[in-house]
Amino acid sequence: MFTIISFFTSAVILTAFVALKRFEIKTGKLLAPDFRLRMDNLAVKSAKYFKYEFPVVFKNTLTKIVLYMAHFSSTTLLNGVRYVERKLHKFVDTIRGKKEISSNGTTPSSYFKDVKEHKEKSSRNREEDVVS
Repeated sequence: MFTIISFFTSAVILTAFVALKRFEIKTGKLLAPDFRLRMDNLAVKSAKYFKYEFPVVFKNTLTKIVLYMAHFSSTTLLNGVRYVERKLHKFVDTIRGKKEISSNGTTPSSYFKDVKEHKEKSSRNREEDVVS
C-alpha cells in the first residue's frame, strides 16, 4: 500500500513541476527566483560534499558495510543451498521408499523388491549348482 501511495504522490508532484515549468515558459516569468537560486546553490554544495568529502570521511564505514554485505549474501546463499539440499534428500528418500517401512522391516519400494528377488534367485541358483 505504501508503494502505491508513494508512486501516486511522486506522479502528482512530477506533474505539478511540469505544469509549473510550462507556465513559466508560456508567461516568461520565473516564480520565486531568490528561492530557486538558494536551492540551486544548496544542490551544488550537496553534490560536491557527497562526491568529494563523504567517501573520505566514511571510508572505513563504507568498507565495513561492503564486507558485511558480502558476508551476509554469501551466508544467505549457503543457507539457501543447504535448505535445497535437505529438501532434495527428503525427495529422493521418498522416491526410494526409505520413509515407508512395512511390517517385516523391509522397504516397499518396487526397485528394492526387484533387487531382493534377484538376489534370492541368484542365491538359489548357486545352491542348486553346488548340490548338483
